[in-house]
Amino acid sequence: MKKLLLLCVAAGFGFITTSRSQPSCVPPPAGLIAWWRGEGNGLDSAGTNNATLVGDVGFTNGLVGQGFVISGAGNDYVALPQNVFPFPSSGTGNAPLTFEVWFKTSIGGVILGQQDHAPFMGINGWVPALYVGTNGLLYGHLFEGAGTPPFIESETSVFDGQFHHGAVTYDGANEYLFLDGVLVASMPFTQQSYGSGNYQYQLGTGYTAGWPGTAGGWFPFAGVIDEASIYNRALATNEIAAIFAAGTAGKCTSIQTSPAVLRHRYDFGDAAASRVLTDSVGGANGTIEFASTSAPYTNGVSDGSGFTGAGRLVLKGTNGYAHLPAGIVSTLTNATFEAWIIWNGPATSAWQRVFDFGASDQGINASGSGTNYLVLTPGDASYRPGFEATINAGADPNTILLEGQPPLPLGQETYLAVTYDPISESSALYTNGALAYSVSQPLDSMNRFADENNWLGRSQYRADPFFDGQYDEFRIWEGVLTPAQIASHFAAGPDEPFGVTRPSLGIARAGRNVVISWPTNGAAGFHLETCAALRTSSWTLVTNTVSISNATWSVSLVATGAPAFYRLKQ
Repeated sequence: MKKLLLLCVAAGFGFITTSRSQPSCVPPPAGLIAWWRGEGNGLDSAGTNNATLVGDVGFTNGLVGQGFVISGAGNDYVALPQNVFPFPSSGTGNAPLTFEVWFKTSIGGVILGQQDHAPFMGINGWVPALYVGTNGLLYGHLFEGAGTPPFIESETSVFDGQFHHGAVTYDGANEYLFLDGVLVASMPFTQQSYGSGNYQYQLGTGYTAGWPGTAGGWFPFAGVIDEASIYNRALATNEIAAIFAAGTAGKCTSIQTSPAVLRHRYDFGDAAASRVLTDSVGGANGTIEFASTSAPYTNGVSDGSGFTGAGRLVLKGTNGYAHLPAGIVSTLTNATFEAWIIWNGPATSAWQRVFDFGASDQGINASGSGTNYLVLTPGDASYRPGFEATINAGADPNTILLEGQPPLPLGQETYLAVTYDPISESSALYTNGALAYSVSQPLDSMNRFADENNWLGRSQYRADPFFDGQYDEFRIWEGVLTPAQIASHFAAGPDEPFGVTRPSLGIARAGRNVVISWPTNGAAGFHLETCAALRTSSWTLVTNTVSISNATWSVSLVATGAPAFYRLKQ
């Protein structure tokens, strides 16, 4: 029986405030299945439902960080994955769901559209699911239903050029429309499929023929869309109110006080004939690819790169590399990267990549000129290990370059580790467990990295050579490993076993509430208990809803001012 105690005297919480002038982030409610933050890319911060930017979609200051800029011209929108919402492909349905988003406009248009074909492709059925009409009122509907017209928001217009929060929820029997954290309309509703049952969704445009408050036809949005999110349940009124109250602080990307949690582990133990690179921790499996100079840029002839069948990946330095899924870096808050490698050189081939996570000016799968990246390389003529991070090559004041000593040896296994922490404004490079170089300066937040090309052994820059050598293990942690942990990992070697991470309780404020969290990869086996005094044995189960995000379990509690104690029990 494991018990972890945490003293929580609510009356003495000096850091808790009810002031709305300094809002705190709110933990994402449970059930979050897609979250497009608009932080310079279309990546999904909650999963793998990455969006595609069509036309001239831009970015500007959103309510929370950056947001999508939609011009209203009609040719730019954010295409979401097909069938990303739980909606029936045939017959009727009642799967609960929620869509919530921040938006700003003075003209109006469709914020979220659904139809049975891609935009402008001869659609037969359509629903403008959330839109601002020509009258300035907010309309919502999720999605088609037999004989049920859409409902509208209230008497007030949102044509004020200010950010507003809109949300539509469906609980299986009724749907509800919220504006700025307040319920404004509801009605009974049963979902009805239409067309082929394959639904297209997009932010920034939608077809509106027959719908009120529109001129009919395609109705492009003009303004800013930010923090668009989908949930697989109907959020409660207080949850939507909490998201609105958080304001510019938004939903928390993680609990910042959390210890490091292992997110991805590639031990290269795959079969020799396999081209699948297994992630034994996070399930973000990669693939072995062979680059070419023509689309899709992964159709090159094999250079013999592959697995040994005995726990190593061998890259031949011609065109073979490992491709990891997009978004595995930008969804983190801070990170530690660990790699055990053997570099073959040769001495004339500097700038080979141990890893390169980012984007090039030639797009997905293609090398060109790197524009946005985190890289680890034996760089320049000295062949010293180097780590560089930038969101805008050549024009980013927060760019960092860490260069270690001594030069990477040829033909010998070397352990490299990099920590990157925008929260503490620090980054460090380690070689064989020892600190090689560190900086303390403002760093770009990780959600600003457009990591669509996540590669081991290949560079975003076309002129750079491919990696010639071997990988014994590669790990990505969310959080910053301490120097002692890095030294111990080097001493233990690449095959160190990791069990369930021991959870520890943390506290954070969230407006009028207190958030208690416990990050671990095995937290499902624990539950939270509370009592009013340690001298009593009357511990009771905390029954508040538990939210799960990025392997962190959290519970939001009202700060009553009364003393309380909490523990985890397994």
